[in-house]
Amino acid sequence: MRRLSIGVRLTLWYLAIFAFAQLVFGTGMWFVLRHHLYGLIDDGLVGQVEDLRNFMAAQKKNATIAKLQEEINETYALEHSGDYLEMYSENGDLLYRSTFLKDHPVKLASSTANRTVFTDVRIGSRPFRFTFQMFETKGHTYRATIGVPTREVVETLDLFRAYLLMFAPLLFLAAAGGGYWLSRRALSPVDDLLRGARLISGANLNNRLPKLDTRDELQRL
Repeated sequence: MRRLSIGVRLTLWYLAIFAFAQLVFGTGMWFVLRHHLYGLIDDGLVGQVEDLRNFMAAQKKNATIAKLQEEINETYALEHSGDYLEMYSENGDLLYRSTFLKDHPVKLASSTANRTVFTDVRIGSRPFRFTFQMFETKGHTYRATIGVPTREVVETLDLFRAYLLMFAPLLFLAAAGGGYWLSRRALSPVDDLLRGARLISGANLNNRLPKLDTRDELQRL
């Protein structure tokens, strides 16, 4: 089997390294984008929990469950932040549950008082991100589940991945052409030496190899 030329082998090595680098870069950028987008979502959810904490801190310390239910319903039933909210008292009494969660119950992992849990949930064909957190105010502990739809985030990530897959073959072809051109250019002095060597024979010993001015290993050779 004929061995591949140095130029072809250099091109193949260049393509292999380029493809690996492209894979690492594309995957890394996708995860960076995902981390950033979900970080914004999580910050918004934490802010909603903090607003809920402040709201409960403004209630009377000895308010009855019925009174708390009334106050929360009056405030959050019309608020966008209450669209995906469910809240319990420390005794397990339901204080508020949005209409959406009544129709689509969500069960999340438990959380400690100082740790917030974020969970991605798909309800039907719609993606959501929920947070479960326990917080304490005025000597009472409450459990809150708050969510937001993440369809825009999922669509952005899918679109970014599609662009990566679409442009990857084009970049690969461009890299193949560029790599082959660079290898041919780098090895062109060798072709000059070969042509000069073929002119030297027993009947023509006055010819000399061409003098290279590449300032590299080929010139020293």
